[in-house]
Amino acid sequence: MPKYIEANYLLDRAVPHGWSTPKWVSEIVIEDAPPADVRENIHGMWIIDEDGNLECNVCGHHGVGDLYCERCGAIMDEGEDNETN
Repeated sequence: MPKYIEANYLLDRAVPHGWSTPKWVSEIVIEDAPPADVRENIHGMWIIDEDGNLECNVCGHHGVGDLYCERCGAIMDEGEDNETN
């Protein structure tokens, strides 16, 4: 899984040093950066099951056709730009 970091943390530490900062210094700054509070988006779609109910194609939850699945949080945009399905 990718490591997401706070851009402001890096800017505050890297910009004052200018472009002549050795690469290893930048790598240390990046490795020490605190992780950002993010999560990977899951995309899915509502499908109609054999009983005629709407079902999330990601987790199988029966929903009411909202923009998000109430159980797994999948964005119901029919899997557009989806690399996780």
